[in-house]
Amino acid sequence: MLGGIAIGFDGAAREAAMLPNAFGGLIPFQPTTARIFAASDTLRLFGHVYWKEKGVTPVVTMALTGPNGTKQSTARLIAQKPAADQQDAVVAAILPMQGLTAGKYHLAVSATLPGGKPVARDVLFEVR
Repeated sequence: MLGGIAIGFDGAAREAAMLPNAFGGLIPFQPTTARIFAASDTLRLFGHVYWKEKGVTPVVTMALTGPNGTKQSTARLIAQKPAADQQDAVVAAILPMQGLTAGKYHLAVSATLPGGKPVARDVLFEVR
């Protein structure tokens, strides 16, 4: 199971989506509800992945599809390798907007166990 993906600004947030301590340490940054970003922004992604089978670790990837169908992929987004008896892990990534052309984007974060079907969370956003 792949939990929701929180998105926030890397560095100072432009606006506060919640009170500063509303998440009580659950998310390491202030998430944003914005889905329109400047080319100078850098985003942070955060979530959790959970599974039942012991002794395995899912592969978590991120695919970004741009306005012209261009794709970028990044493998292995698990920030902390889980212990052998642990069946959950933190998913984290930095996503710079620099170099992206203006337009609409589709971000797909997916997790797959060996021999399993992928589960994904999708985020749509725009760069202006």
